[in-house]
Amino acid sequence: MNVIEKPIVVFGDESHSNEIVTFAYVIVPAVKMATLDLALKEVKNRYGLPEDARIHCRNMFNADARAKTVFATFSTEQVLRFLFDLMSVSFDSGVRGWVGYLNTQNAPDAIRMGAWEGPDSDKLNGSLRDTWDVSSLKNRMMLSYYAATVLLSSAVPHSKVSAFIDGDKTKIPHMDMRRRKVDGLRSFFGLDTNDSRFEPETVHGIKPLQLDLADLLAYAAARALSKVVLKSKSEFSSIVNVIRPAYCEVVFSGNDPNGHAMRFQAYDHAVDEIKSYINQFV
Repeated sequence: MNVIEKPIVVFGDESHSNEIVTFAYVIVPAVKMATLDLALKEVKNRYGLPEDARIHCRNMFNADARAKTVFATFSTEQVLRFLFDLMSVSFDSGVRGWVGYLNTQNAPDAIRMGAWEGPDSDKLNGSLRDTWDVSSLKNRMMLSYYAATVLLSSAVPHSKVSAFIDGDKTKIPHMDMRRRKVDGLRSFFGLDTNDSRFEPETVHGIKPLQLDLADLLAYAAARALSKVVLKSKSEFSSIVNVIRPAYCEVVFSGNDPNGHAMRFQAYDHAVDEIKSYINQFV
């Protein structure tokens, strides 16, 4: 991870549960980073965990996988309490959240795309097709990533943001391009809605502990948003609600007069609240 020199730092990760696919950013003003680090360490110490304990929700909610981690003695109920406390102190320390999501029950197998000319158009393998496959999970996660990033773009100029995203080297077919890694696709379509191109740093190997909060937010939000009744649904909802995130949904339409069958729908109240908060630091 590069040295942070910008006033806003974001960390992003993805998840899914049943019909919901999510991508979440946690937003941290740079001046709050030290306070956040101390708060996370305090919660871990309180639960008898090492300060560098990692939060990987997929492992923490699988009994066999959890048995191989520092949470081996924790019950599921203890894990949920720990994660709620972790998110609660994060909010108190200045963390805010964005969640982009897609409901697969409302998603077609493919969407129409309008004409596109971008700075990387030469990287296409032939002409750009007018449809985009939406049937694969990785492509759905990519759309959720863009929903969250569009929301972020509406709040703060890219030149003011340092962005770190959990790396993903998976290769997927994408709009008739050569098979490309997810990492590369995240910057292929540079979002230029503000003053500069948004190109997050994808992190592999040793990852910043703050990235674990994005894992937690994406994982809990997918389960809170799902209509499927889960045993711990109310606990996941509480974990998400304590950070009061803003949401942006990928919305599909079969009768768009412009020929675009997809848009991003943000929900205004929380968006405006978080924008006002961010503006204090930029």
